[in-house]
Amino acid sequence: MKVPDISKPHVRRFCEHVVPGGRPERVRHQPLANAPPAECFSVVEEHVAINGGEALVGWAIWEWRKVMIEAEFHAVWRDPNGKLVDLAPQPKKPPRILFVPDPQRDYEGVQVDNIRRPLRKDERITRYIDLWRQRFELLNEGNLADQHGIVSVSEVRLREVEDAMHQTRRSLMLDFGPG
Repeated sequence: MKVPDISKPHVRRFCEHVVPGGRPERVRHQPLANAPPAECFSVVEEHVAINGGEALVGWAIWEWRKVMIEAEFHAVWRDPNGKLVDLAPQPKKPPRILFVPDPQRDYEGVQVDNIRRPLRKDERITRYIDLWRQRFELLNEGNLADQHGIVSVSEVRLREVEDAMHQTRRSLMLDFGPG
């Protein structure tokens, strides 16, 4: 997944869908050394406690060109001067991320599923998005939603879903390139 171009109409429409009236902005990505990946909320809160500023909750926007666009529930740091900084490590280490603050949401200690939309009509894309939803549901059944890190789930069902995801992703990559 890549950082989408904020000037593209489909990106703006998606951001409006995710946060009506929200204002997407490019935010400098400056990951903290030794910060754990996928733990933006704790990373930002700890940084605020030491350095001041505040945590800002919203959505990081990602795009797999010609396949899908996705919003990931995310937190960034607003430094004491008002500048936004993404402190959490990102897999592709982009210089900036696209972020939409969401003043209606708070982080409540539970996982929040990503919001995904296809960028074209293709049953493989629809299936891929549905498999992500199924994976999220498996990893967040019952009290699992409150747990972080490694959790215990039905390994057989999770493996089936993840295998189907990988097969579908490979098929999409053949036609549309890497995500």
